[in-house]
Amino acid sequence: AVSSVSDLTAIDARDIPGQWREQFTVWQKLINGLVGAGDNLDHLTAFLLGILGSDQPREFLVVFQNNDELRATGGFPGTYLLVQFERGSFKILDAPGNGPFALSDASAKVNLPPQPLLSIAPYWTFHDANWYLDLPTSAKTMLNFYAQDRGFTPDGMMFLTPGIMEDLLRVTGPVRPEHYQVDIRADNFVAATEQQVEFGYDKALNNPKQFLIDLVPLMLTKLSQLNGPDALRAMALTLKRANQGDLLVYSREPQLQKTITQLGWDGALLPVNGDYLAVVDTNLGGGKTDRVIDERVKTIITVDGSLLRHTVVVTRTHRGQSGLALSSATNRDFIRVYAPPDAQFVGITGATVPDAGFFMEPVGSAKMTADLLQNEGQTLVDQTNGYRLTGETGRQTFGAWSRIEPGQSQTVVFTYTTPAPNGSAYHLDWQHQPGAPLRTWQLVFNPQSGQKIASADPVGVVGPKDISVTFSTDSTVNRSFNVSFR
Repeated sequence: AVSSVSDLTAIDARDIPGQWREQFTVWQKLINGLVGAGDNLDHLTAFLLGILGSDQPREFLVVFQNNDELRATGGFPGTYLLVQFERGSFKILDAPGNGPFALSDASAKVNLPPQPLLSIAPYWTFHDANWYLDLPTSAKTMLNFYAQDRGFTPDGMMFLTPGIMEDLLRVTGPVRPEHYQVDIRADNFVAATEQQVEFGYDKALNNPKQFLIDLVPLMLTKLSQLNGPDALRAMALTLKRANQGDLLVYSREPQLQKTITQLGWDGALLPVNGDYLAVVDTNLGGGKTDRVIDERVKTIITVDGSLLRHTVVVTRTHRGQSGLALSSATNRDFIRVYAPPDAQFVGITGATVPDAGFFMEPVGSAKMTADLLQNEGQTLVDQTNGYRLTGETGRQTFGAWSRIEPGQSQTVVFTYTTPAPNGSAYHLDWQHQPGAPLRTWQLVFNPQSGQKIASADPVGVVGPKDISVTFSTDSTVNRSFNVSFR
C-alpha cells in the first residue's frame, strides 16, 4: 500500500498493470519534474486539502493584480472576489462590479499612507495596500482594510497575476463571456481586459470590473472539462507560475501558512544569509505602462577593506508608442532597493526629483497606524534630492522616483555599503518581484585588490587575470550567487 502521496515517486512503472502504465508514468513524470521532491508533493496535497477539503468554511480574498500597473506584490489589485471554500466546493460571496473602489467608497479614510502614495491619494485604502514586497505583511494590511469596510476579516488571501490566465487560455483555447463581443485568448487577455475595464463598460451602471468577474466562472467551467493530457498541462503550468510568484497565498491559520511557506508560495522576504538584494518597482499614477518598460539592473559589488561597496544601476526605457490610449502614458515609478539590515546608505543619482505640487495633503482625519510605523521603521525623506530611506520589514530600503515618457530612457544609481564577508567566500540572494515583466540582471563581483577569483556558482564569466566575475541572468525566479576568492 502507498502510505504517503510521495511514495508514488518510488514505484517502478513496470509493476503497474499494462493498461494503466502509460497514464501512471505521465503522473510520475509530472510529480518528479514539476512538484519536485516527495515532501513538496505532500505539502501541495496538504495545501489543497487545507483549503478545498476543510469541513469548516474558509473564506479567501482572491485578488487579480494587473502587472501593467506594477505594485510590490505583483500589480494593481483591480478586481477581487471573496470566495468561500467548503468540502470541495466554493461560492463567491463578495464581487463588486467596481472592484476595490467599493471598499474605498465605504472607507472612513482614517489611514495615513506611506509618503510615496500621497502622489496619488490623500489617504490609504485597500487597493493601494499591497505596498510591501513581503507578501504576508501586505496581505495583513489589506485584510485589515477589508475588515474596516466589511466588518469581518477573511481567513486569507490569494494573489494572481495575468500570467496564470494567459497560460491557462493556451490550454483551454479562446473563451467569450456572455454579453461581450470579444474572444479572450492568451495573446489578448491583458489588452482586452484593460479595454473593457477602462472604456467598454456601461458608464451608467459603473461596474468596470464586471468583465473579469464574468470571465472567471467561465474559465473554471472550461478547465473542469479538460481531458487528461490537457488537465495535466494546465496543472503543470499553474505549478510553474506559482513557483515564479504569479500565484501567492497567505493564510491566517498557522498550520496552513506553514504549508504555504514550505511550498514557497508565501511571497515572504528571503532570509539574509550573507548579502541580499531586491529591486522593486511601484507604478503610482503611471498608467498601464509597465509591460512596455524595458528594465535592466546591473549591480557591481567590490570588496574594499572591511566593506562591500554596492552600486545598483537601474536603466529603464519606455517602449510605449505615442497615441495608444493606455501604454503611451508617462511611466511614474517609485523604485525601491532592498538591502540587508546592516546596510549603510551612500547616495542616489539620476532619479527624478518631484516638484512642489507632486504630493497631496493628507486628509485631516488620516493618522499613521502602529502597523505602518512598525513595518517601515525609521523613515527619512529628502525632498531636495527626491529619495526616501526606510527600514521596511527588516531591510534597509532606499527609494527614489523615475519618470519617463515614451521613447525616453533613465538610469538611476543606488550606492550603499555592507560589512565585508569574513573569510574568502561571498553569497548573495537576489529576490525577484512577483509579476514584474522579464528583466535582465547582471552581477559583477570584484574581490579585494590583490585577490583572485577561485570559483563561481552558477558559472560566471571570469575577467582578465581572474580579478572579477560577472553573472548574467533573468528575473523569472529568485537567484543565488556564490563566489570564492583567494
